[in-house]
Amino acid sequence: IVLTDIGLNFLTIRSVAADKSQASDYFGNVTIIKFILSILVYFLLVTFSKVFSHQSSEFITYINLIGLTQILGSFSVFYCAFFRAFEKMHYEMFVKIIEGVSNLTILVFFVMCNAGLLVILYGFFIVQICILFIVLFFLSRVIQLRLRINFNFCKKIIKAVLPFSACIISYILCSRINVILISKFSGDAA
Repeated sequence: IVLTDIGLNFLTIRSVAADKSQASDYFGNVTIIKFILSILVYFLLVTFSKVFSHQSSEFITYINLIGLTQILGSFSVFYCAFFRAFEKMHYEMFVKIIEGVSNLTILVFFVMCNAGLLVILYGFFIVQICILFIVLFFLSRVIQLRLRINFNFCKKIIKAVLPFSACIISYILCSRINVILISKFSGDAA
C-alpha cells in the first residue's frame, strides 16, 4: 500500500481542500498514477513471492491475493481522501462500517463453515471490490469522475508528493529495520 500511495492521499486532501475546483483533475491524474504504481507493485510482489518463497504454490496464491486486495483497498482509501477534502466524512464513515462488518461477517461465517484460508481471502477480495464500487458511487455525488490525464499536471503532482514519499519511506524503514535485521540474522523463525 505504501508504494501505491507514496503520499498521494495527503497531497490530494491538502490540495483539493484548498481549491475544490481541482478535484476532478486530481481524481483522474492520481488514479492513473496509482494504477501505474499498482501494476509495478503487483509485478514486484509476484516476482518476489516466486523468487524468495520456498513455500508451496498455494502460499504464493495467498500472497498474490492479499496483494490484490490491498491494492484495491488503497484505491478506496485514496477516493475517501476526497470526502475529507470536501468535509463529507459521513460517506467515509459509512464505507468503513460496511467494510468492517462485511469482513467480520465473512471471517466468522467461513471459519464456522471450516472453509480454508483461500476461501476467506477470496471473500475479503470480493468485499474490497464491492467497497470500491460503493466509494465510487458516493464520490460521484461529491465530484465529477473523469479519467483525463494531463502530463504536466502529473509532473506537478509527482514533484509535490516527493517530500511526502521521503517521509513515509524513511519512517517505514526506521520503524521496521529491527524486524528486517532480526529476520536476516535469525532466519524466518524470528
